[in-house]
Amino acid sequence: MLMKGLVPPSGKRGVQEHLLSLLQNCNSVSTLIQIHSQVVLNGLSHKNIIIANLLSFYIASGHFQHAHHLFAKMNNPTTTVWNHVIRGYARSQMPWKSVECYNHMVSAEVEPDGFTYSSLLSACARGGLVKEGEQVHGTVLVKGHCSSVFVDTNLINFYARGGGVERACHVFDDMKQRSVVSWNSILAGYVRCGDFDGAGRVFDAMPCRNVVSWTTMVAGCAQNGKCRQALLLFGEMRRARVELDQVALVAALSACAELGDLKLGRWIHWFVQQRTACIILPQVFLLTCCVFENDAEFLLA
Repeated sequence: MLMKGLVPPSGKRGVQEHLLSLLQNCNSVSTLIQIHSQVVLNGLSHKNIIIANLLSFYIASGHFQHAHHLFAKMNNPTTTVWNHVIRGYARSQMPWKSVECYNHMVSAEVEPDGFTYSSLLSACARGGLVKEGEQVHGTVLVKGHCSSVFVDTNLINFYARGGGVERACHVFDDMKQRSVVSWNSILAGYVRCGDFDGAGRVFDAMPCRNVVSWTTMVAGCAQNGKCRQALLLFGEMRRARVELDQVALVAALSACAELGDLKLGRWIHWFVQQRTACIILPQVFLLTCCVFENDAEFLLA
């Protein structure tokens, strides 16, 4: 039985517009399935704009079986539709499926675009698909997509994740345009391989930093035994009035526990209480216990 609001108006065009409106406001899988049923019942399964939105929601909610059946029934899916599927798999626990999907896309003689290659490189980075990622890089160069900031940023991330920070640097240096995400990707590459001198140079050269830039440095230092440096950066982060997220707080507390910095540990505990209405996140609570191991009653004050 359809939920209230899912009964479409009369007329094919009116039905299509109504279903698109419902899709844009859809917030549950059960509602999505009902909308899908109406798409089928009203003979709109050939409308790519509706199918693309259905696919996007199914994939975003992790319902790949529904998405696969829907996609398999489409006639001549466009590049945009293929991109939805490739991006969805890239973000899933099955990133290698993006490569399979891309191969089917090429076999179907559908032209990939910059968004296709961006998602594909992201999948290769997440899945550790080194050979495939290098092949994508070659294709990007041949097809002329190397000037796209999105493609280049994902190339940097691909090489940096695999420990190839030098190759990531070559891509970064050749970029005509860089975003803060590009800077963060090369920064994370240096941190991941333990080159904090290189990371420091990148961090200092950044024209614009966001919370990810700061937390990458703070967490990276804390996790690699550079606790004093982590707390110095955390202090700079506070003075710069950057939002203190859970990653930065956990990293700073870890450094406090290592160095026995009770004063800063108490301040972080107070800060978390103020921001979460006295509900302490599990990671923060456990680390606070480490900092105050002989003063646990303070936590309950």
